[in-house]
Amino acid sequence: MKICLYPYTEGAGTGMYIIELAHALKDLGHDVLVIGKAKKSAEEHHLTFIETPKAIKSQYSKLYQVPPLSYFDPMWSARSLKTIIAEHKPDIIHLSTHVDPRPLGIPSVVTAWDYPKSWRDSAKLARRYSPWYLLPIRILRELEMSWKDKKMFAGVNLIIGINQEVTRQLQQQGLPALYLPPGIKVQKILPKKNSTLTLCFIARNHIWIKRKGLAYFLNALLEIQKKEPSLGYQVHIIGRIPWYNSLKLTKYKSLLPSLIFHGLLPRDETLKLIAQSHIQVIPSVYEEFGYAALEAMSLGTAIIVSKENNSFEEMIAEDAGLSVDIYNAQNFAHALLPLLKNKKMQLQYSHNAQTKVMKNYNREVIAKKLIEQYKRVSNTL
Repeated sequence: MKICLYPYTEGAGTGMYIIELAHALKDLGHDVLVIGKAKKSAEEHHLTFIETPKAIKSQYSKLYQVPPLSYFDPMWSARSLKTIIAEHKPDIIHLSTHVDPRPLGIPSVVTAWDYPKSWRDSAKLARRYSPWYLLPIRILRELEMSWKDKKMFAGVNLIIGINQEVTRQLQQQGLPALYLPPGIKVQKILPKKNSTLTLCFIARNHIWIKRKGLAYFLNALLEIQKKEPSLGYQVHIIGRIPWYNSLKLTKYKSLLPSLIFHGLLPRDETLKLIAQSHIQVIPSVYEEFGYAALEAMSLGTAIIVSKENNSFEEMIAEDAGLSVDIYNAQNFAHALLPLLKNKKMQLQYSHNAQTKVMKNYNREVIAKKLIEQYKRVSNTL
């Protein structure tokens, strides 16, 4: 089959999803076309890329991310993509962002990272992860996302739910949804773990965004420092560093010798740091899926995640990870400290995580199931 994937956004979870899927489909012998950053991505990933149309790129300016202009994204994107579809004639398009698929004129599958919500549920979600001064904007943004989801799902042939809860909600709304989690390549040859106990935290777009929970993690480390002042470790922090980083760190001066700030790194360097770490800490208040956890699990790194985040439940089942109360620093520290001190426990979680990925998230197995759905959708039209 000739399959078009859109979009590849560097550094984003949706981008990782598209890249892993593209490699898996190509390995199975299919003709794969990815729409995204063409030149750099083609060299790095050895895939066929088409540059994102200028008309779509303009939408990512700050002006077009503000309602009501941002409400027109699905229609504008579809018109720009229609030209590419007409030129390259793929059999099917798989979307991982808000695009109205009806004008494209070919069978379409979309990955649903979330589901349409009522205004009350949108407001509740925004309150969970937004600082008070941004709350009105975040509520408006969540309402907008639900509106875009409704528009996109109305014209699609099949919806792939990113987790079981999203799939269940979509099915209850009468939409053609199927649960099929993201896949990832299981790494068989891994670099050695660092000799020093190493933890890793990733928030690619912004390390201090409340939703990612860096402050909760550092608060727990302060508690651990009180209990075990001689415990040695280092923490790799990966992601864009805002101008006020030094102000935020005023509270955590005693931790600074152990913190290493990398800024935003290329994916291969990020994966290497994760693989060399003993534990990846993911204290997110909210995640649609949590690709950082899946990457760490595939690399044999133990993970500790937030109980607040329902999307992690199925990932850490069967002792593949540890969940903690991130809001209470003492409870967080109490759960984290045994893992820091016990190498045997780290190795057990690491082994269980890789086994879980092999069993449930192997990208080749997921891709084969997707191909079956692509063929079913194409044959029913």
